[in-house]
Amino acid sequence: MPIEEVQRLVRWLPSVEVAERTPSFGDIEIVSLDYRTLRLSLPYEEGKLLLQFNDARAFMTEWDGDPNPFLNFREAGNRTGDLFKVERSRWLASGHFNLGIEPSRTSDQPWEHFLILASERSIHVAARENISIEWAPGTWSGEPGGWTFMPLPATQWR
Repeated sequence: MPIEEVQRLVRWLPSVEVAERTPSFGDIEIVSLDYRTLRLSLPYEEGKLLLQFNDARAFMTEWDGDPNPFLNFREAGNRTGDLFKVERSRWLASGHFNLGIEPSRTSDQPWEHFLILASERSIHVAARENISIEWAPGTWSGEPGGWTFMPLPATQWR
């Protein structure tokens, strides 16, 4: 019987503004307007984190309670934050999608597994480390959908 290799969640800090903050529930946006580009918008009480994966291969989202064959209860329970890179990822090794289907258009870096936990929702992204990151300061009124953010420069997030 083969021994399952242990994967490890490594805390990922894409922006100093999110160092001691937790993404809020709701209003998470997932957009893919261009081939291999995936944008995520994660609301926080103090603003919004915008992540654009410029060389994404796959993503998966799930709700708390959904079965996840790639993250067990022990791994999820031992986490030290909400944004991670998953080393020795069982998801990337699963063969559910082909990482070598075509050459990268932006990088020769290896594929990585990014994991974002926002309240009751998990987002997994298979991408290379070519990521545009922006912090949009803002305020939250405490009501669902009650965020007011500073506008981003016109050149950002086309």
